[in-house]
Amino acid sequence: MVRISLWVFALGLTACGRPGTGLAVAPEQCTAGVRWAVTEGSTRTLRVWLEVPSSATPAWKFERSARLSTVLDAWNSAGAPIRLVPAKSFTTSEIVVLVVDRLPLEGNREAHIHRAGVTHLTFVEGGHIGRARTFVAEHTPRGQPYATTDQMATLMHELGHALGLPHDAGAKTLMAARPVVDNPTPRDRMHARAYYAPTASCSRALSAVTAPSPR
Repeated sequence: MVRISLWVFALGLTACGRPGTGLAVAPEQCTAGVRWAVTEGSTRTLRVWLEVPSSATPAWKFERSARLSTVLDAWNSAGAPIRLVPAKSFTTSEIVVLVVDRLPLEGNREAHIHRAGVTHLTFVEGGHIGRARTFVAEHTPRGQPYATTDQMATLMHELGHALGLPHDAGAKTLMAARPVVDNPTPRDRMHARAYYAPTASCSRALSAVTAPSPR
């Protein structure tokens, strides 16, 4: 089995975007490419594990199951042929979400001062996603705490990337590069369905570093 690991960032778009520009790719321009294998006419079940370290804030510890259920239900309601369920353990999951204190400020880049989430995808032979690992930060790289609503919006957004969805050029969608909404909008749901439509085809489009917009 061939595995290709790839950090999904807002730079280095390929095929459907211009390399190195950091431009978001609208799903209507590139409806598929980075996605999980789904047999036509069936639904693929993906198990999601939310890892909350002992150092996390009490809210994450006490509300872990509720928060996970909220984001899984939101994406399951999109109508794509993917069903997300809680995993029984880290080792049995296809998607792992890790809550971390903060993400690194790479190269002191101004664009990353509010970096809140990132998703790492591993591809299997044939080009489909084989595993996803998502990181959600409680603080900015410089130590300022994110509001609970922003952390949940980041978790919701990054789970979209774990499904393979790229950034949306629409400013008021969950999958915008800097989302201002907390849940998948009708446009997000439509794009999730289109992304997994049997006739969709496109080369890989990559984008992910998330920074919540000021609310």
